[in-house]
Amino acid sequence: MAYGTGEIPFIRTTDIVELEIKSDPRQGVSREIYEDYRGKAGILENDILLVRDGTYLVGSSAIALSTDLPAIFCGGIYRVRALSSCINPFSLIGLLNLPIVRRQMRAKQFTRDVIDTLGKRLFEVEIPDPRSGFSKMLGSSLEELMKDKNRNRDRMKALISRIEPTISGKPRIRPGWSMRG
Repeated sequence: MAYGTGEIPFIRTTDIVELEIKSDPRQGVSREIYEDYRGKAGILENDILLVRDGTYLVGSSAIALSTDLPAIFCGGIYRVRALSSCINPFSLIGLLNLPIVRRQMRAKQFTRDVIDTLGKRLFEVEIPDPRSGFSKMLGSSLEELMKDKNRNRDRMKALISRIEPTISGKPRIRPGWSMRG
């Protein structure tokens, strides 16, 4: 009911795409709503959001980066916080997205009322040992790639913002730039 009351992202299941939170979530809430719910549904850097409800999205996950904050999330999502002393959060998101783990999630999915859900069956899903060498390598590689992806996303936004409409409404393009590929 608080949709559209402000600029703080309200993350829904459809905002979790390709291991990241969509850079332009569709819904926002006011600072007041955020403050009321941040204890229960607030997101911290390196939190993993895992979709619990929704037929095709169950098992999808994203890791929150500093650029995604502040934000709160909807009830169809689990928030997973990796204890950094035990496991790197990037290793955990990598393990959660291994095909063998994703297949387990799909197999444990069930229909409740009219929506598919993973429910508490998430706790039955087995992941490979997070202390293994391949897990640590996966985590460090994913962390580097995701930070590069985030930097490139920021660079793309900056590039697009440099092309601003003029007073006449026509796009101003710097000499040497082409709108064609």
